[in-house]
Amino acid sequence: DPLAPYIADDALRHILGFAALGLIAAFVRQPWLRALTLSAVFAFALAFEVLQGPFSPRNASWEDLMASSIGALAGFGLGGYALAWRGAARAMRALAMRQRNATRDGRS
Repeated sequence: DPLAPYIADDALRHILGFAALGLIAAFVRQPWLRALTLSAVFAFALAFEVLQGPFSPRNASWEDLMASSIGALAGFGLGGYALAWRGAARAMRALAMRQRNATRDGRS
């Protein structure tokens, strides 16, 4: 495993790797496609574990699957939080702009 010298814990490697995929899934624009993308991330995690048995010296484990799923959900949640924060910031800027324009035009 090329990351083993840098990240010793196998579960943490699963969490970080799948958090990146979950984060990408969160930024998909259409809700139905976002759900499909997140489902694909979970399917990839499952396939990754199932295919380890016959094609890798590693063993499949429920713990790795859970760590991958937790990472995907954490990344997806972080992405959703970032999108919500961006939306709130845009709304506040728009409100401030309207108030500034109303004050400038003499409409309090």
